[in-house]
Amino acid sequence: MATSEIDLIVQKAQKLSAVEILNLIQKLTTSVRLKIQAKDVRTKKSEQREGVYFGKYANRLGPETTENDFKAAEYHFKEDEWR
Repeated sequence: MATSEIDLIVQKAQKLSAVEILNLIQKLTTSVRLKIQAKDVRTKKSEQREGVYFGKYANRLGPETTENDFKAAEYHFKEDEWR
């Protein structure tokens, strides 16, 4: 039966002193908390809605349409281009 990575880590950790094991546990706990927080932040950002949604894009994921988007998309007739 193959030994899993976790079993190997536990075997190596048994060779450490009690203080070193506590330090290892603290580092692992901190690492896990940071991963969980990063996942929570990504989830909350994807759920946040700002700006204005219109028409067929009302249920679209991602950043919402803003007034600046509409201004940038407007056509501005330039008379010089037609001469």
